[in-house]
Amino acid sequence: MKNPPNKLRSRLFSAGLGSVLSALILVAGLSSATTPASANGSAGLTLTLTARHGHTATALNDGRFLVVGGENGSNILGTVETIDATGYVALAADLATPRTDHTATLLSDGRVLVAGGWGQSGALVSTEIFDPTQDTWSAGPALQVGRSGHTATLLWGDTVLIAGGNDAGTAETLNVINGTSTPAGDLVAARYGQGAVRLTDGSVLLAGGDEGASQQSAELFDPTSQTFSPVDSTMGAPRVSPDLRVLPDGKVLVIGGDGNGTFEVFNPDSQVRVPGFNAAGPALNDSNTVDAVLNAQTRAAIIFDGSTVTGASGEVADLIDRDDYATAEAGGKVLIAGGI
Repeated sequence: MKNPPNKLRSRLFSAGLGSVLSALILVAGLSSATTPASANGSAGLTLTLTARHGHTATALNDGRFLVVGGENGSNILGTVETIDATGYVALAADLATPRTDHTATLLSDGRVLVAGGWGQSGALVSTEIFDPTQDTWSAGPALQVGRSGHTATLLWGDTVLIAGGNDAGTAETLNVINGTSTPAGDLVAARYGQGAVRLTDGSVLLAGGDEGASQQSAELFDPTSQTFSPVDSTMGAPRVSPDLRVLPDGKVLVIGGDGNGTFEVFNPDSQVRVPGFNAAGPALNDSNTVDAVLNAQTRAAIIFDGSTVTGASGEVADLIDRDDYATAEAGGKVLIAGGI
């Protein structure tokens, strides 16, 4: 069994005081840098949260964001917070088992499946399910093996593909309704910290990750045959923990990765990056507006109406260049939270 999957693990555990407390909500071209959340719940859009990294951020169906677990220094966290669209921060029920480098997947009924991760005793096989209407957690089906740094992708109904992680070459499908887990085919390349997203045809793209070195390769999972196959082309840059977003035309926007401020587009029809696209991409830096960067080459899923985003928490580049941050999107807003 490997150590926790992040290649920066030794640095992350020793850098707890450097963990970022802030979150920035970007709203249709507006970034407000007002007062942090206060004890009575009043808040601006620049928020003060529990310092954490290795956590997850999930957009709930009611418009709130759910921030779960992670770590702060040497402490693995079981605490949970919710953030609404106004910036109001509230504590939610704690996890039964503190965990970091886990996954969180929104299910079809609005509940959230939290799977695996790294706990005090190592990689976890346990899963937990959060009910946002009741603010309660219940036990979910156990994984085949303990995993952290894996991906979890909703396939259909409440069946979830769990792939890679510290048990890097294997995958399984988890059926939340039946409470069962079934081995799936092995990955083409062992990887942890990869990005994953379900494509419009139902297959799953897994890209990047780390297994001794940052990877540029990608592969596709076929849920019918339960097999993985390699993508013919490679990404323009190695990426660990990139964000993958399916665009309206079915292409995939591949964003960032730990310490990487660039992006590129994958075309699943031709299995190549968009012809003529500069894979090294314009960096998210102070001289570029979000609109110029994200909309110049693609129709990005996040729309900022051409406004430059600034705020007391730092420029977008400062947020994207963090390690171990979490993102979530809902209702024209994107939450970028935590990290170091």
